[in-house]
Amino acid sequence: MIERLLGSLALAGLGTSLLYVARLLIAYPIGWVVDTYGGRAGLLLGLVLSLLGSVGVGLAMVLTSFPLFIAGLLVFGLGVGADQQLRRAAADMYLPERRAEGLGYVLTGSLLGALGGPVLVGAAQTGAGAVGLDPSALAWLLVPVVVVPSMALVFLIQPDPKTTAANLTRFYPGYRPPSPDQQHLVLAHGTGLRAWLVHHPLCVGFLAMFAAHANGHDDGPHAAGDGPPGPPADADLTGGLGPTLSGCTGCPCRWADSPTASGRAT
Repeated sequence: MIERLLGSLALAGLGTSLLYVARLLIAYPIGWVVDTYGGRAGLLLGLVLSLLGSVGVGLAMVLTSFPLFIAGLLVFGLGVGADQQLRRAAADMYLPERRAEGLGYVLTGSLLGALGGPVLVGAAQTGAGAVGLDPSALAWLLVPVVVVPSMALVFLIQPDPKTTAANLTRFYPGYRPPSPDQQHLVLAHGTGLRAWLVHHPLCVGFLAMFAAHANGHDDGPHAAGDGPPGPPADADLTGGLGPTLSGCTGCPCRWADSPTASGRAT
């Protein structure tokens, strides 16, 4: 897509860089939104940003506007980053010893959602000629078809994950929260950035995950134009649309695995 807009591969990695920058920018604000208004509000905000960003990228390809492409991709990245960060809302709906299970359900749904990227791209390539649009533009403009139903599903999340997390004894009769001594042990270093920096296990885990994540998003020789010719539209679109579709698919999983859906809430 960069090559189509600029006629050069010099900035081929710009799209990926913008997505990571957007995730960094949205991390703290989306946390504040969830703390203030709840998990559903955070999910809806992320989906709205994803919808607006995808439409912006699609229009940028139609109008051949590089500035609009940058703006649209940045907004899209904000939405994707918000929804991916809020996967932890599923963990909040479970007891501490079962939080990995809850997160696993959401990640499984995300994996299935990511498979929708190639399907959406294929549909765009098939229908692009009929509507007179570039396949890459049409693929991005079709994203709202997936995002809008996902926004509707967010309203089915009852109760809000924040409410569940704050009232585990209500939704799980018999659960005993940690004693003050145990909580003091967990929070011995505090909860701020300084506490995180001095917590050695967390720092090691973060660095290991950062290296694994960066390696997993290596675009390979096609990004630099050094490899054999391939379908750039498929590569670009699938990489961008996969996270959105995976985030959308995760929404019903969060609802289905909530205590209310399982009949445990009162």
